[in-house]
Amino acid sequence: MTRHSLLITLFLVAIVMVMPNAHSQSEADVRRNLDSISSDTLYSYLFNLARNEPAEARNQALIVLNEKVETTPDSITADLLKIVGLSYYFEDNWRSAITFLDSSLYYYNRYNDTSGITSSYYNLGNIYSRLRLLDTALVLYEKGLNLAIDAKDQKLFSLSLLGIGNTYSDLGKNEEAEDFYFKFLNASKDHENENNIALAYFNLGLNFQRKTMNFKALEYLFQSLELYENIENPIGVIEVLNGIGSIFTENQEYLKAHKYFERALEVCKHIGDNVREAETLGNIGAAFLENDQVDSALVKFQQTLKKLEGLQYLFGMAPAYYRIGETYQKKGDFEAVSYTH
Repeated sequence: MTRHSLLITLFLVAIVMVMPNAHSQSEADVRRNLDSISSDTLYSYLFNLARNEPAEARNQALIVLNEKVETTPDSITADLLKIVGLSYYFEDNWRSAITFLDSSLYYYNRYNDTSGITSSYYNLGNIYSRLRLLDTALVLYEKGLNLAIDAKDQKLFSLSLLGIGNTYSDLGKNEEAEDFYFKFLNASKDHENENNIALAYFNLGLNFQRKTMNFKALEYLFQSLELYENIENPIGVIEVLNGIGSIFTENQEYLKAHKYFERALEVCKHIGDNVREAETLGNIGAAFLENDQVDSALVKFQQTLKKLEGLQYLFGMAPAYYRIGETYQKKGDFEAVSYTH
């Protein structure tokens, strides 16, 4: 059996295993709804659904695949498989995401859809980057970049530049990362994409921070903040405010740091972003700890952990435990330190 035959078998088996016994909509209702949507808009509809309700988007895509897997055109099959893969991606289920995105890539290749192939490389690169398999991620991003250049696909060209920049940053290669972030910035300006311009400024700011060039880092972060506020992107605003606060913490300008962290906290509460609220509380705790305000730091770290436990956000809980242990150690309470570990 070839690798691609195996992939197709895997996704067919997965369809049977994943299909729930009860859906928020009946299969008949879903089928009627999907039949009323043209194939041109089917992907957009399911993609938007996947971002907000990944399980429901996966259910609807699988209904179509399960019903007409042998007769559906390759282009639609590829899009549907991509939706399923992205639904798992949005749920941080990397193994299933890779399985379906690999299958989607196979169909895009059969259909010779350059845009689909490029986006598959980009999405797979993101997953391998999250898994810290950075060399693999870099290869995938570079494949996507080369295809995007050939296809003159400005959007995927920009995203591939961003992916490569982020990967070099994760590899600790700050000069290479800076080079690709500037390329991403220029491409975003050419495309007049304000959100990506703000993101480029943000990444450049963080990169200069890693190079201990904090004055220049703040210059780019404040440009990013102004753009994110102008286009009313609250998540971008939160991330930049935290970035600015962390630099002022490094500079031992603690009052300024708390000013920006508190602004970030307000935005988190306003939009109901509990994960970023927990992360911001942790940053406030770190600023207190750096300033030897140990009791205040402990309160903030404990608030962080409580919120993360309520969300069952395991990814953030281990660092929170570590910071609590670090704080108890600074207090000289070594019994509590052993408990938190």
